[in-house]
Amino acid sequence: MRVTHTERRHAFCDASPRNLLIAEKLAEIFPEALFILTLRHYSGTIQSLLRTGMVTQVPGQRPSSEPGVTAAGAAELWSRYYTAARALPPDRTIVFGYDSFCANPDGVLARFKIRLGRADFPTAELDDRAFSASHASVPGKARRTVGRDSDGRLAPMSSYDRDDWTAELEATVRPLVAQVDERLFGRYPDDYASPPGYAAVL
Repeated sequence: MRVTHTERRHAFCDASPRNLLIAEKLAEIFPEALFILTLRHYSGTIQSLLRTGMVTQVPGQRPSSEPGVTAAGAAELWSRYYTAARALPPDRTIVFGYDSFCANPDGVLARFKIRLGRADFPTAELDDRAFSASHASVPGKARRTVGRDSDGRLAPMSSYDRDDWTAELEATVRPLVAQVDERLFGRYPDDYASPPGYAAVL
């Protein structure tokens, strides 16, 4: 909060995914907070976790004897976090569809800003250059983002690595994500989406 005032801003953002696990408590502590729920298909999320090595076990469970990150562990984590998202206060939560954004960045971003504006969020303070940064890169390997092209437009990109998502990988993780995946499609039909071309690998 102090930084917000020091920088003469109206709002600050804490983007830790673990906030979902304490969403109910955060809503109680910060009664005026606006929550942004980013929806991302499990395929890209699992690939990102595997690529960066960010997960070795599911929080709250006993450590696995298996070293490193597994697709099953990443799938369980995805399911746990999106299950916890149900605790977010619906009247103070705005949804952002990541896969839809990657396919149609300008359109989805414009719609997102309209939603923020309706919630009295100071959209003029937003910096679209944030989309030019990837938090899923590994050292020495820059990843493509939807950063603006030479014409100043946001450039569409794939939200998952199609060549690396195999039918075998899908068969491994699908039982662990199916229930939550179907619930997200049902609850957020305008925002939650599979990556374009995803069905072709199944």
